[in-house]
Amino acid sequence: MANSSGVPLAIVHKTRISGEEVQAHRIVGDIQHCAPILVDDMISTGGTIETAVKALLAAGCEPDITVVASHALCVGPATERLRGLPVQRCIATDSVVGLPGNPLSLHVVSLDALLATAIRRLHSGLSLGDLIMYD
Repeated sequence: MANSSGVPLAIVHKTRISGEEVQAHRIVGDIQHCAPILVDDMISTGGTIETAVKALLAAGCEPDITVVASHALCVGPATERLRGLPVQRCIATDSVVGLPGNPLSLHVVSLDALLATAIRRLHSGLSLGDLIMYD
């Protein structure tokens, strides 16, 4: 995604200690003075996001952080963890049932059109190849 967008890429290397505890080891890439977009597959307990945000801040990024995830389960301590971070925007798909009252001001992006197109193409024996973004 970074290459397609023409923006720098950084990777936070982490180890999962337990279901709720994550440890960041290092960041590959220069994020000083950048407003990062943190991309993860899902937000479950918020442990990975919390650890990554703290590591990015310690490495000198701007406190204007956007979190993007495919699935926002937000179970257990996730809401409180994310509220305590300088996350300005949190974006996820509607792949799971939303949180009651949306306590994180989560911006939800619908998968309806994409899924309908994929089902229509599969039903018609057409390729799904052009639904995938390539460089």
